[in-house]
Amino acid sequence: MATRHRILQVTRAALAKVPLENVGLEEVAARARVARSTIYKVFGSRTGLMVAVAEDLLRRGGFDQLGRAFRNPDPRVALESSLRESARLYAEQHAVGRAIRILAATDPEVAHGAARLEFGRKEGMANLTRRLNEKGELRAGVSEAEAADILWVITSFDTFCQLYFDRGLNVDETASRLIAMATRSICRD
Repeated sequence: MATRHRILQVTRAALAKVPLENVGLEEVAARARVARSTIYKVFGSRTGLMVAVAEDLLRRGGFDQLGRAFRNPDPRVALESSLRESARLYAEQHAVGRAIRILAATDPEVAHGAARLEFGRKEGMANLTRRLNEKGELRAGVSEAEAADILWVITSFDTFCQLYFDRGLNVDETASRLIAMATRSICRD
């Protein structure tokens, strides 16, 4: 377990490094003081390592808290509290998350890690908009499918980054803007 943890730590540090460079197993193995074969033994492949890093990111960022917020019985509260939790998670894990997203564009093995970060988000947005609609909370003229697409964009890491990094907002300001965009776009007044 200590070896696994050390390999994950080294990989996270390499991903967060500026300027961003692709992460090779030789470098990870050397910095973690293990043989390259140990990485394969522990993670199965470089793809397995990248998926494990993504899962570690979610765990460190408090994905379980995001899940609890999302499952609130009141869908409006679930929407707002899950946006606050996702903003907090994105902010806490931004360096590694951003690296995974950037590298995924050119590296199929890292793309599997990026896919793990997105796992269930599309379905979650569809579920949330269905719940909002069942409670009469969707804005008139906005379909569940349209609302789910809007939430898909609003809840993305890229949208968060535009507000948090590009606009220089803090986490609370970013979460407030995301909530305002979501509620004004899809929720009834």
